[in-house]
Amino acid sequence: LLEQLQDTAQQREAFISMLGHELRNPLNAIAGAAQIISRRIEDDDPMAEVVSMLHRQSGLMRKLVDELLDIARLERGTIELERRPVDLPDLVRKVVDDFRTGRIILGGLSCELPSQGIPVHADPSRIAQCVTNLLDNALKFSRDLPVNVEVRRNGEYAEVVVTDHGVGIPAGDIHRIFERYAQVEGERRTDG
Repeated sequence: LLEQLQDTAQQREAFISMLGHELRNPLNAIAGAAQIISRRIEDDDPMAEVVSMLHRQSGLMRKLVDELLDIARLERGTIELERRPVDLPDLVRKVVDDFRTGRIILGGLSCELPSQGIPVHADPSRIAQCVTNLLDNALKFSRDLPVNVEVRRNGEYAEVVVTDHGVGIPAGDIHRIFERYAQVEGERRTDG
């Protein structure tokens, strides 16, 4: 039975990996076509908004495919971090700017950055992914209330703090937030 389970898990991981790679080809073609079209139309052309939507949606699909491939790498234990010197406030500012550019944010999104950079040795794409996920959740559950992102020093450490006014995570589910694939209902409020 254990061998069958391991074999099933390996087949699933191989399928996820193959699917992710196969999805990239048509996605790249769609994104490339949208880019070519955008170069040939004027900003006031009614199709400009359609092309803009294609860019946004292909970017979202690319992100989903990358996450799918990351899941396969995590399950195989082959994910690698590409650590290098990064200015954390600059990286967070870019993520926040992308949010402001690509979305309608009803309650507002503010960003507090220190006047001086905070160098960290990290994988910038993974840090950006973490901040993006935090902002996605904060904005989704805050609805029309403000969300704030702050980068600050805490002794020898750097912190990225996302503050929102959403419903919060129920106290009984806090222990699950780092479990793989865990989701909690977002309509209940945390006690306290």
